[in-house]
Amino acid sequence: LSFPYSNIDGMIPKFTGNNVLRNLDLRSTNIEGGRPPMPSNNGISGRRFVAWDDTFADCVNTLVNLRLIGPYLGRNIGIYDSGTQTYTSASFQGSTFNLPFLERLDIISFGEYLRGEFFSISGLTSLRFLNSYSSGWGKDLSDGTPLPSFQGKNSLQEVRLYNNNFSGEINLKNLPSLTKIILRQNNLSTFGDYEGLNNLILLSVSNNPNLTGSLPNFSTGSPNIRTISLNGCNLNSYIQGSITDLVKMRSIDLANNSFNTSSIDTILNDCLVNYSNSPR
Repeated sequence: LSFPYSNIDGMIPKFTGNNVLRNLDLRSTNIEGGRPPMPSNNGISGRRFVAWDDTFADCVNTLVNLRLIGPYLGRNIGIYDSGTQTYTSASFQGSTFNLPFLERLDIISFGEYLRGEFFSISGLTSLRFLNSYSSGWGKDLSDGTPLPSFQGKNSLQEVRLYNNNFSGEINLKNLPSLTKIILRQNNLSTFGDYEGLNNLILLSVSNNPNLTGSLPNFSTGSPNIRTISLNGCNLNSYIQGSITDLVKMRSIDLANNSFNTSSIDTILNDCLVNYSNSPR
């Protein structure tokens, strides 16, 4: 089913009885998500979620690509406040994406209506591409929404979750296929695990003003990285040797952080060692 750049709008239905659907492409449409109100649903509004846990239940073993992108995705969805007569915290029902063969997931609201908690991707065991940027995730929540766990995602290649309100620790461990991850313009707090990223070439975590602590050890964690973008954060320490062995590194941007003079001297010296090891 492919309707990109069409005038299709309204709610996302349940794909009842369709056990062969492989691709659903709703890019640049006016789809809002959710469902029309139902007679009995345990008091939960039919528009509470953008998608429900049984939306794709009948094609759970066939769906490979799911692309939901548009200016109104999540509009009039979420928790209804009768006082202000508005909806807030639009989200996806927790178990919606138990889709073991899904390879590409694009969920993007250009109107930033998806302002609730991000969903678990634990059931997406074959995921290769995850794109949900500039959509508002966590912006109706005082503490933002936790960055999803990428643990066990051996097929994951590219992640774009920038310009939202993701919070908490960045853990990137044993992701052998990951090549690019873009998390800029969020509210992330620190680096946790950072290892086993042998194919990572781009890390962009700039403009996370609450990101403190030390840079990861790129030399051991992602030895083939080319571009490191960490400007506009609050990083304040550097472990000597963290960039010396990056023979493919093209650029590293650490502007507007909180490094002291000693850390800056160490970074500059390691840049010189890096170039001496592999002039380019």
